[in-house]
Amino acid sequence: MGEALLTACYVHNRITSRVIPTSPYELWKGRKPNLDYLKVWGCVAYYRTPNPKRTKLGARANKSIFIGYAQNSKAYRLLDIDSGVVMESRDVEFFEDKFSKDEENSSHTTPTSTSREILPPPPIVEEPRRSTRARIEKTFGEDFYSYLVEGTQKKVTREVIFSINLDDDPKTFTKAMMSRDAPLWKEAINDEMDSIMGNGTWELADLPKGRRPIGSKWIFKKKYHPDGSISAYKARLVAKGYRQREGIDYFDTYAPVARISSIRTLIAISALKGLYIHQMDVKTAFLNGYLKEEIYLEQPEGFVIPGQENKVCRLVKSLYGLKQAPKQWHERFDTTVTAFGFQHNSADRCIYSKHTSDYILVICLYVDDMLIIGTHLEAVAQLEYASAVGSMMYATHCTRPDIAFAVSKLSQYTVNPGMEHWKAVGRVLGYLKRTSTFELTYSSSNGILEGYFDASWIDHTSDSKSTSGWIYTLAGGAISWASKKQTCIAHSTMEAELIALAAAGKEAEWIRDLLMDIRLWDIPMPSIPMYCDSEATLSKVYNAVYNGKSRHVGLRHNFVRQLIESGTIKFKG
Repeated sequence: MGEALLTACYVHNRITSRVIPTSPYELWKGRKPNLDYLKVWGCVAYYRTPNPKRTKLGARANKSIFIGYAQNSKAYRLLDIDSGVVMESRDVEFFEDKFSKDEENSSHTTPTSTSREILPPPPIVEEPRRSTRARIEKTFGEDFYSYLVEGTQKKVTREVIFSINLDDDPKTFTKAMMSRDAPLWKEAINDEMDSIMGNGTWELADLPKGRRPIGSKWIFKKKYHPDGSISAYKARLVAKGYRQREGIDYFDTYAPVARISSIRTLIAISALKGLYIHQMDVKTAFLNGYLKEEIYLEQPEGFVIPGQENKVCRLVKSLYGLKQAPKQWHERFDTTVTAFGFQHNSADRCIYSKHTSDYILVICLYVDDMLIIGTHLEAVAQLEYASAVGSMMYATHCTRPDIAFAVSKLSQYTVNPGMEHWKAVGRVLGYLKRTSTFELTYSSSNGILEGYFDASWIDHTSDSKSTSGWIYTLAGGAISWASKKQTCIAHSTMEAELIALAAAGKEAEWIRDLLMDIRLWDIPMPSIPMYCDSEATLSKVYNAVYNGKSRHVGLRHNFVRQLIESGTIKFKG
């Protein structure tokens, strides 16, 4: 009954009505459905025997009953009469005017209660005659396989275990943009480009004489859940490394990889000693390696900048597809990990360990996957916590000044995070999810450059230090901001505000120099207005002499006075 309902909904969404001349499918997809794909429900159908089960003398097709349409591919759902299991296949021949006899599937159907109503006898249906000619396969090619679906006719509504269509992934950028999943592929492409541009992978440049750029290609791939449903759309920009020339575009390409024996040994030791294991992978790992060679890449398809079509991308960091990409990624990882006190294993260069009086931590690198093994869960969680905070830092630095203070506080506990810090990370991530539509906007109506600063006095009870914060806006949007722990102790709120003002003043000086050098601003450039909510701080700033006892605050006072006298900043209450 479930398959009949699903099929009825499938058909209903593709037909029009008297009230609405357009089908629900067309309203949602923006194109008319292909009605030739629809078949008579319950009719006899023959699906091609899968290649692994086909023999020379065996049947090339199996008899079945058509019961519906696959959810994640263009296949049909069929109930095999002999085995009683549900199959999905695209290679099917239908006999829409023929239906299976009752006795052929009585062993698979659920018995129903007896009715007193006398029903007419079922019509006698002749078996389809099999031609002796070689059957011409219809509709689909031979490289498509039928996939077995668990269940019987009694449980035909169970989901497909494996219904992956190997031919669904587009092979080119153009095909991806013309497919019915174009919006999802666009989202995947934009995500990949965000990673590339945010990582500073290349910069536009003119191609030097005598140099030849290498091309690039978009690779598209769907990821699936175990039940066959699509979990994600992935797009990756890959350089055509086969066009690289040895001695010009690359030299050494060797990158060590952890031995499988090493991985098994570490897992065995973990089981023996009761150690904790955490597995993780590095997103776009190969984009993190720095290049030593000078390599030029053609602008990727779909992202050629108008007016600069003749320019190429000079690679600063590595890219997938380059011959030296694995080597550069490993070198970057090695440098970073050893800087944190990890040491190489003498037998396997991809095993790193760190020993302290409190814990032992081991990292095993296999290309871009890692096993993290530790004697204490806190030691393993420390790396996970740092990874979570690092991902939030990226958002903070680029487009989210509203979480700068929270991320600044959380980043101070990467050495020994507790449960309360993990809960705070979860709250910040939840806030980012709820406010994912927040964005920076700039307009032509507000050309004023202005700054705001503030301080939180002794919010670090462990060392009695305060936090500075500032933000600068231009054209109605934020252009620079920060929230940082102060490096010295302030004896009062006024001193904390003065330290924050000095830090904000350095940024104001840099922004002013930047704008004046571009020469798109009026020269001489007016002073940058700074907003402050502390009258005591303003009074102290305009006092020519600092009479406090803290020498480090006195130096900052003199610096702020210099900014005021030079016309770099001015204050507004």
